[in-house]
Amino acid sequence: FRNERMLTLEQALLLIRKLGMGLNLELKAHAGDARQYIDALESRLRKAEIDNGKLLISSFDRELLALMKTRAPQRPLGVLTEAVQEDTWALARSLEAATIVAKHTCLSPEQVYQARRRGYQVVAYTANEPQEIGLLIQAGLNAVITDFPARYYPNVKPAAGL
Repeated sequence: FRNERMLTLEQALLLIRKLGMGLNLELKAHAGDARQYIDALESRLRKAEIDNGKLLISSFDRELLALMKTRAPQRPLGVLTEAVQEDTWALARSLEAATIVAKHTCLSPEQVYQARRRGYQVVAYTANEPQEIGLLIQAGLNAVITDFPARYYPNVKPAAGL
């Protein structure tokens, strides 16, 4: 990928909208002003007219999630965690989060079931082998983050030029 230019956030958001794709936008801790960071992000999301039904804003950083909730309460939030603990449920409740995002190897079928029963969507990361999450799917897993989507959809070929 030498000499390949990376898309700006604005370009990526417009392409995602044009293709009708969903987006899990993970917020990372920012060394500068977190409020300014969230304001700039929300401005770009609004400008790109990203559909909230196809968006999830997730983060390990509680402050960023709380700021996003304050700035744009309509945006669906995902509590990103390695393992689901009691404080995960409390944080998800306080943020009115839509989704719990957890490491697939730290997520049990019972936790998936409990999350779904509590009204949350559940996403597992980074499951690169479909057989690793069979029991999680049976328990109600909603989605998976993977480095190899073709392993989950072997009959889907990328469109020309993408």
